[in-house]
Amino acid sequence: MQTGKSKGEISKLLSILDLSPDLQKQAREDESGRITKRHLYALSKLGAPDQQTLLERIRKNNLTAVDTEAAVAQLQDKPDVPKKRGAPVKTLRYFTSGATVTVTFRRSAVTATDVLTALEEAGKQIEQDSAGTGLTIRRNLT
Repeated sequence: MQTGKSKGEISKLLSILDLSPDLQKQAREDESGRITKRHLYALSKLGAPDQQTLLERIRKNNLTAVDTEAAVAQLQDKPDVPKKRGAPVKTLRYFTSGATVTVTFRRSAVTATDVLTALEEAGKQIEQDSAGTGLTIRRNLT
């Protein structure tokens, strides 16, 4: 069934479910009309304690959605919060007749030897995982 909403809009609406249950209840019961979906979407990017604190600030200072988004960005840039590990840097794909093999490295400088070493290690893991399962491993490497 089509909703007439974009995937992005649906995603934002669903992210509101990430709000703490207490905050969701407060938002449903808000009769002022000042707490919009955009406010709630911004709040959903925070942990429960920060969500509640910022909601109180929104009400007290009558923050707009833009003000709320700026406050969320500021809270997310806390220096005492360790940064998450970075995304993979180098991804290589090899297309064979029966599969697509993807190899991802966490560095940008990758040699052919690095790729072959990674594939050999993966092959050993596959052999170990398949031991006792009755799977037959046939190697046709050229």
